[in-house]
Amino acid sequence: MYKAIYREFRPISFDEIIGEDHITKTLKNQIKNKKTGHAYLFSGERGTGKTTSARIFSRAVNCLDLRDGNPCNECVNCKLSLNEETTDIIEMDAASNRSIVDIKSLKETLLYPPVQMKYKVYIIDEVHMLSNEAFNALLKSLEEPPEYLIFILATTEPEKLPDTILSRCQRFDFRKVPGNLLRENIINITKSLNREIDEDAIRLIIQNSGGSVRDSLSILDRLLSYSRDKISLEDGLEVLGNVDRKTLTDLLKCIFYDQAKDLLYIFDSLINSGKDVYFLLKDIISLLRDLLMIKIIGEGAYEMIFLSRDEFDSLKSLSDEVPLAKIRASLNKLLEIENTLKWSGEPRILLEASLISLTDLPVEEEVSKSGVNKKIKPIEKKNNVIEKNNETSKEVQEENTNYKDKAVERKENNSIETSDKPISGELWQEFLSKLSPGPRAFASRVKPVCIIGDNLIIDPENITKEQAEFFKTEQNTQEIKQASKEVFGQELEFKVDKINEKKKDNNDLKAILDYFGEENVIIRR
Repeated sequence: MYKAIYREFRPISFDEIIGEDHITKTLKNQIKNKKTGHAYLFSGERGTGKTTSARIFSRAVNCLDLRDGNPCNECVNCKLSLNEETTDIIEMDAASNRSIVDIKSLKETLLYPPVQMKYKVYIIDEVHMLSNEAFNALLKSLEEPPEYLIFILATTEPEKLPDTILSRCQRFDFRKVPGNLLRENIINITKSLNREIDEDAIRLIIQNSGGSVRDSLSILDRLLSYSRDKISLEDGLEVLGNVDRKTLTDLLKCIFYDQAKDLLYIFDSLINSGKDVYFLLKDIISLLRDLLMIKIIGEGAYEMIFLSRDEFDSLKSLSDEVPLAKIRASLNKLLEIENTLKWSGEPRILLEASLISLTDLPVEEEVSKSGVNKKIKPIEKKNNVIEKNNETSKEVQEENTNYKDKAVERKENNSIETSDKPISGELWQEFLSKLSPGPRAFASRVKPVCIIGDNLIIDPENITKEQAEFFKTEQNTQEIKQASKEVFGQELEFKVDKINEKKKDNNDLKAILDYFGEENVIIRR
């Protein structure tokens, strides 16, 4: 009978487990020094080695010929365990044995010492599925078990376990396996099977495995069955239903360059070729995440994301042309609809409309490098805008003296007619980067309007009273002044904007003044 690859190549010693050295080294030392505990909790994502480690541990503590903390896998006890022919190592699925009756039945067996082994080991998988009554029944046994008894609890959701259980166990958290280790494992297994696989296909497997060794081998198993010869990227895309990165990159370009028509053509061709809408969304989100990392980190991101050199260079070129805020806003928008899409009656229309909306994000949702433009322009136009922003900054410095005179008049009258100096997105982002975490957290939530004199005008919408008080403190005021001097060429203070006084009655105006403080409100006519 055929055995799945992940079962055929399941590790049988601690040294064969990949990516969990912080756990395997500790367990090996405990076994070698004969200082094993009576209860362990193995927690972590699926397919990271929890059950495998539990089985190896149960063999190691009973091994008759221990080898540097690893089971020999050759002695009588090891063979009984490997062949599942012993009653002293019991595996229990808590999902199907979750009641207090099941736990009481288990407790009755605890009274009997091991028949063949040195220790009796109970491995309870998915332990978070036990009922509260079952947990309570298990407490006493976990706290004071017989000397011959060891409990190993495994779970993917440790937060669901009662504190009384957690406090009685030695906890080991299994981590997602890094991509480079998954890659090495896939190559070794493929070679042992006398098969070949493209590097691009390996990257695709890693992208779809989510850091799980078992998932990566399950995908490899499917590809080996599908492909008769060397496994290629095309085989992987066909079997897994993913979209190739070049097509996805073209789709992103349509979003960033406001090409809704071309976007719809690409989207339609993907859906008509049988691509699942939900998995298409996940592929787009994944690529946007890669683009975001490249935008922030630059060339160093190549070692962190699994892309070919050509794919990376293509995204790097795109990231140079697209503002960070646009990438971030697009990613956030798609993440918002991810759960909604699963239950939507019209998932195609929902995703279609969402992608089109990304081509023209409103100004209030996008603080872009190009300043006040709503749409993303090609790189040539963006440079022109940045040059204009620099000219604006120089003008502000040259007119600083005149603005100071007007500021005195504004403090006396609190109402003035003046021209507004717009704040470019690039300068605003640079200004935020100069602030410490506290002021930056507040400033990032407000919308800059313009510069008037020595005041940086912000929109009052969605500003709470606590936030209004926050930027009036002496320490924060001085920090804002220092940052604005470095970025805008002059010391500025935050002031709250109140537009079109004539459209509001006196009571409304009075409320604004009382709320933010009369000295912190600018009235523009």
